[in-house]
Amino acid sequence: MNITDDDINDTSNLYSVDDGAIYFTETGLNLFRGLFARVGINIDEVKTVEQFKHAEEKSDPYVWSYVYSQYANRNDLHARCLKAIIENRDQKEIDRLLALMKRKHETGLKSVK
Repeated sequence: MNITDDDINDTSNLYSVDDGAIYFTETGLNLFRGLFARVGINIDEVKTVEQFKHAEEKSDPYVWSYVYSQYANRNDLHARCLKAIIENRDQKEIDRLLALMKRKHETGLKSVK
């Protein structure tokens, strides 16, 4: 299964919460299963929001590594911004890229590759 930016940006594509219990979608299972397993957490045992938060915090270094690997060979605005954040670059550069992304979104411009 190929997980898109839209899947990740819309958390309803990943999981739902009902009365404190968490339910993963197929997309969520595909995204989180491997990340959680890297830190010894079986996603089938993640049943509550608190357990999910714990698993997310514990797997955070792998998440950033995974995200970076997905964008490493891309040079579009979105990828440049994510890589700048992950690489902990100068905040002015990050702010500049975020402002460009915001302007692009507000004006409805599309990237040309």
